[in-house]
Amino acid sequence: MGVMWLIAVLGIGCSAEPAPELKTDASPYAQRVAVIDPGVHELLIRLKATGVMVGRPDYTDEFEVTRPLPTLGTGLSPSYEEIVSTGPDLILTTHASRGSVLENLRKIAPTPFLPWLTVDEVAQSTRVIGGLIDRASQANELASRLERELAPATSSKSPRVLVLLSPPSASDADLWVIKPNSLHGAALQAAGGRHAIPAEIVGPPTLSIEALLQIDPEIILVLIADLQTAPAKMAEYQKFWDRFGMLQAVKNGRIGFMVGRTHFYTGPGVMDFKAALQAKLEEVQSR
Repeated sequence: MGVMWLIAVLGIGCSAEPAPELKTDASPYAQRVAVIDPGVHELLIRLKATGVMVGRPDYTDEFEVTRPLPTLGTGLSPSYEEIVSTGPDLILTTHASRGSVLENLRKIAPTPFLPWLTVDEVAQSTRVIGGLIDRASQANELASRLERELAPATSSKSPRVLVLLSPPSASDADLWVIKPNSLHGAALQAAGGRHAIPAEIVGPPTLSIEALLQIDPEIILVLIADLQTAPAKMAEYQKFWDRFGMLQAVKNGRIGFMVGRTHFYTGPGVMDFKAALQAKLEEVQSR
């Protein structure tokens, strides 16, 4: 998968504003919801609320239950005409939509600002969404579980781990990484790994090769979206690290690969990512 897919799905590119007033005749809850963020899309599936959805984000074809719905773009680049054509009474996106994009969406239908980066933000926004679509009880329960599951579980003895969002190539000047200050960064800490990057990253989630050598992670995990990655390609990804024999992770054979598109989910599926991380860390540390 390319960088643009990562940007759209992860929202690469505050506290929530008051919930919008919904103007529906029969119910105080939204009846026609246009969703343009993958994490929120996944959330509505978990809440069994797909019946109110009139459209879904790009890059969500793998979800059979919503596949018949029209695609509406992404939070960064909405398809305004498609959204208008669905006649929504509520548009759900995240902090990825801001500025003029958020203003334009609000001209179509109420669009709450939903922070969606940290665990606290996602839990809070989950509760807001539940209140808008008549799923308050289920949303509260899911948000509380998210807070429990993604609580830090590290100590001074926990390994320092760097997680890459995609396999690097020899021509790359920077690596795409999971930020410490992100939902996936929280999943790493909940899985028992200390983030190898000691400070928050502001802006794009990139790390220079020079910075990689400075932080010298004990474990490096590489996420790969494509389940059909050929063995030859995997060997190429592994070979990339041969030039970094000075790194602890390379010297000790602690480079791991995690294959699966679900690892990139930014909704409740991040709890499954945490479980997968735990298993991979245990496997890599046993080498």
